[in-house]
Amino acid sequence: MKKFFESFNTKTFRMGSYSFVLTAVVLAIVIAVNLLAGALPERLTHYDISSAKIFTFTSSTKAIVTRLEEDVTINWIVQAGKEDEILETLLNKYVKLSDHLKVVKKNPDIYPGFASQYTTDTIYNNDLIVVCGDRSRHVRIGDIYMSDTSESVSGGQENVSFDGEGQITSAINYVTRDTLPKIYSLIGHDELDFSDCLNAGITKANYELASLSLLSIDRVPDDADMVLIFSPQVDITELEKQILEEYIINGGSVMLFSGTPIRYDLDNIYSLCWDFGLDKQPGVVIETKSDKYVYMQPYCPIPEIEEGDITEPLIKENRRVIMPISQGMTVREEMPDNYLISELLTVDDTTYSKLKGINIDSYDKEEGDIDGPFCMSALVEMKDTKGKLVILSSDFFCDNEFNANSAGANMDFVINSFNYLIGDNEYITVRPTTVKTEILQISAKEGKILKIAMLGVIPVAFLLSGLVEFFRRRKLK
Repeated sequence: MKKFFESFNTKTFRMGSYSFVLTAVVLAIVIAVNLLAGALPERLTHYDISSAKIFTFTSSTKAIVTRLEEDVTINWIVQAGKEDEILETLLNKYVKLSDHLKVVKKNPDIYPGFASQYTTDTIYNNDLIVVCGDRSRHVRIGDIYMSDTSESVSGGQENVSFDGEGQITSAINYVTRDTLPKIYSLIGHDELDFSDCLNAGITKANYELASLSLLSIDRVPDDADMVLIFSPQVDITELEKQILEEYIINGGSVMLFSGTPIRYDLDNIYSLCWDFGLDKQPGVVIETKSDKYVYMQPYCPIPEIEEGDITEPLIKENRRVIMPISQGMTVREEMPDNYLISELLTVDDTTYSKLKGINIDSYDKEEGDIDGPFCMSALVEMKDTKGKLVILSSDFFCDNEFNANSAGANMDFVINSFNYLIGDNEYITVRPTTVKTEILQISAKEGKILKIAMLGVIPVAFLLSGLVEFFRRRKLK
């Protein structure tokens, strides 16, 4: 017994007691720090370290979700164990923005008929159905992860864009709005078909689209928020021109896409532009400096983006648009005082307009070709009535490939223009972000070297260093 009590006075016991107490203190501190961290708000403890910042919400999302007054349910159609981790993280962040928002998992194996209540579309794993009252929208996983393997865009490699925030916020905005801005698209003039990216942009922005023929009516419908004239290949009539002019002058909004005519003259389109201060020049704009056009094609110039409400987001992000097969315009010097003309896209004096138009057989400047600079897009505003007109001088500005090669800047310019013309402050300004999976490619020789290093050299080095330290300590005793 005496030896037992004497053991408490040994150096070994004192060192062990010291180690035990020190360990207990450190453990208590760690527990206290964890409890304190758990009590802190998520914004101070969770950080978005993804390279594309896909978990950092834009101001549009925060404004729309935080002011929700109705309950919104995001139904996540997903099988157990097959949840997309990125989507799950994003949905959890959405729920924390508002008490009126919740996410409910619906396993299709357990609820096979659930989705058919809201859509007849094919449902895939990780699709979403956003519901508020009687309104709903189906968000496809294929619209959240968008792949592009086209050779011109990605060099044959797969580029994946993540549009989770854009699609989800757009759906929330859609199901909670009483009315949607209405765009009437003019028909009857062999207009070009909308590209996929234009259709997607209109849907995502929550605009209601309807067709408009002015051949049987004498005015633009009262419920029109905007009239879209999309690349007519046949001229409008004099009466249609008068109706459109009266609509703008009296406070309406119009956006006109009109490039170099392919088959027919567009005299009334030209006259409409002239009446609002823009003189359309014949031919196709050719850029002579190779660093100012794309695809090694001088008829696809990269214009300068001028400052303005429409262009500000593009300028802030240092983005560029492409003007394929475009027609130059000049601004009239004398206009009534109530007309305000703002150039949006311009090219300088390194360009000229080739009078041969689309029948180009040489990029050399010829006699009669018109020297730049030119205006490629302009905004005309009525100071008194607030009427507005945006003119964009290319029929192919919304082409899928040109939009992809501008990294979506072309469509952002178009939708920004729509938004400005309509005056809709709730447009979803959330762009997809590119999610790149970097693949480390090594040769067979390099692979063997790495294998030897990791399985042989490194373990042996650790073993030898341990043996050296062991024998060093033995010598000290």
